[in-house]
Amino acid sequence: MSVSSSIARLDLREFDIRTASDYSADGAVVVGVSNRSGSPVAVAWAWDLAQRLNVPLVAVRAYRRPGAASSAFMGTRSLLKRTPQRIAEETNAALIKHVVESIGDEAGHKVVYRVVEGDRRQVLVDSSRNAALLVIDSPPQRRVSADPSFRQSLLLSAKCPVVSMPPRVAGY
Repeated sequence: MSVSSSIARLDLREFDIRTASDYSADGAVVVGVSNRSGSPVAVAWAWDLAQRLNVPLVAVRAYRRPGAASSAFMGTRSLLKRTPQRIAEETNAALIKHVVESIGDEAGHKVVYRVVEGDRRQVLVDSSRNAALLVIDSPPQRRVSADPSFRQSLLLSAKCPVVSMPPRVAGY
């Protein structure tokens, strides 16, 4: 079965938008999934650990709504079509696609998916509350925005142990 047909079978209508402040993952393994790379190694590693511990896997992705400044580039019409709900649904569909590509269709149906509007560091910190473990991917070293202070800040602020995939393991 293809990834696109797997995604089509998932009921996105039951998806709800959460804010960074109202999210908690009791006892779960939480994996932060990058919107750029899809964090395939982190997702696979987190899935394997969640199965060994017999706890849920929660895949989390932070997103931000485009601001008013972007209307000059995107055009007012395209902004009107992208409601907050639609942006969240598109983010959720992309998250599901990345997870299913990493661990397969059957496993992908057992994952809890959460997309949260807000700053990615704060979303991950809030998601770590009551979690057994938080797993994150390393950004590619070649990226100018690959800021080591993001990881350091997350490690110091997280409410649970954090596993950070080293760039070599993550394939970068």
